[in-house]
Amino acid sequence: MKKNLSFILILFIAVLTLLGSSSFAYKAPADNPCANSINKLNEAYETNPVFKMLIDEAFKNMQQVPSDYSKKGNPWIGKGFEDLLFFLKNGLPSCRRLLVVLIQD
Repeated sequence: MKKNLSFILILFIAVLTLLGSSSFAYKAPADNPCANSINKLNEAYETNPVFKMLIDEAFKNMQQVPSDYSKKGNPWIGKGFEDLLFFLKNGLPSCRRLLVVLIQD
């Protein structure tokens, strides 16, 4: 399970890195170390209908994690793309720590 999560996180970071840039409504704060990647992700969501559909479907089909994996359940159930932007903008320090732990495992 941890290897799958590691792969998903690495794939997500790769997608953020590879996306192009232009002007769009949402802009991450400039002091955020990942502002460029967050802005590129949002731009892709706003301008690429296939990418938007895939992201929306992923959130609609979010599954619960096994109880022995997390007692609190999957925090992404019932969330959407806007919640992901909020998490990336505000929750990245803990996300970076999680990624380091998963990669080392």
